[in-house]
Amino acid sequence: MNTADTAASAPVYLRALTLDDLPRVLQWHNDRSLYATLGDLFRFVARETEEEWFRHIIEARDQVNLAICVTATNEHIGNIYLRELEWTSRRGELHVFIGSGSHRGQGYGSEAIAQLLAYAFKDLGLRRVFLQVLAENTSAINVYN
Repeated sequence: MNTADTAASAPVYLRALTLDDLPRVLQWHNDRSLYATLGDLFRFVARETEEEWFRHIIEARDQVNLAICVTATNEHIGNIYLRELEWTSRRGELHVFIGSGSHRGQGYGSEAIAQLLAYAFKDLGLRRVFLQVLAENTSAINVYN
C-alpha cells in the first residue's frame, strides 16, 4: 500500500516498510522515552535482532506493517500496523507510533490512523479494528477519541 498518490494533499502518506527503514526503526526501538507511551517493557535491541524481526514483518502476510511519511518531505517519521488479523471475524489490532519526537503532536498520527482505517475497512473488508492504550497516555487517548 502506498497512499502517496491518492492522498497527495494529506500531511502524511503510508507506504510499505523496506530494509532501508531499518536504521530509523532500530533507533526508535532503542528510545526509552518512546516506550514509556507504548505499554511494552523497554529493552535495548541489537541490530541483528532488529534486522531479523524487521525481515519477518516485511514479509508477513498475516499483518500489515507500514511506514508513516510526511508528504512534503517524504521523511519516515513513524510506523503503523494492523496485527492479530482474524479473517473469520474480520478484525485486527491497530498499533501506531510517531518515532520522531519533533513530529509528535502535529496531527500526523491521527491522519495515519484515518488512512489505515480506510484501507482496513474498504480494501481488507475488516469490520472491527481495536487497540490498547495506557490510561496515562492522554495524548494517544485524545487521538483515538
